[in-house]
This record gives sequence, structure tokens and C-alpha cells, in this order.
Amino acid sequence: MDVDEFLQYFGLSLKYIKRGKAYYLYDEKLEGYNDVVASGVFLGSMKKHFVPSFPLLEMIQTDKEAIVDKKAAWLFLCGRDMFKEGIKRLNGKGLVLVKNELNEILGLGKVVNKGNVVIKHVLDRGDFLRRER
Repeated sequence: MDVDEFLQYFGLSLKYIKRGKAYYLYDEKLEGYNDVVASGVFLGSMKKHFVPSFPLLEMIQTDKEAIVDKKAAWLFLCGRDMFKEGIKRLNGKGLVLVKNELNEILGLGKVVNKGNVVIKHVLDRGDFLRRER
């Protein structure tokens, strides 16, 4: 999935600029500058597929979400998949925002319903800390 497909999937219409493999929210104040390395809000980067940033996830207003209990939230932040027991409410198929009971975005998951796994872990706030090792 590329950046345009991701934005369309979640119903976002944003202007962005690409710098290398990174995407930034378009800022008209920088119009005409060609040597800008980074600008504005970082939206994500392209790996094998588009990897969104958490500022971008916070911009999403959607009902494609999973609300999970406290224990499941902790496990998701540790990179684990979600089981039925920990999910309080699930709306949508495909990619969903995973949120805790306080409606805080924990990350992104994919609804799979394979065996015990209901939501496959895609991205969470703990990824940043795990990469710092």
C-alpha cells in the first residue's frame, strides 16, 4: 500500500511532499525552496509499503478501530497480536486503529480472524523504543 492508498483508505485528503523516502505535510511557506531536507509534520516513509507516523495516525477520524482492554493494550505495545478476549469493540475490516479504553491510539493492526488471532500487529507506539536498542 502506498501513501495515496493509505490516505484514501482512511478517508484523508492531505497535500504532501516527498523527500527521499519520507513524506511530509505540505507547507506552502516553503514553496520555491528546492534544497529543503525536511519540512512540516512527518507523515511516514516508504519501506516495502507505506509506514505511517503517529502524527498521521492522530489525524485520522474513522470508525475503523478496535478498542482493547488494559492487558491487551500492554501486549499490543509489546508487539503482540490481539486475541478475541482482549478486544472490547471492533469496527471494520482490513487495517484498523488500535485504541485503549481511553481512546488513545496505540497503533495500527490488520483484522485477520485466523485461529485465536483476531488482529495482526502492524505498528505500535513501542516500535520507536524497540528501534533504539
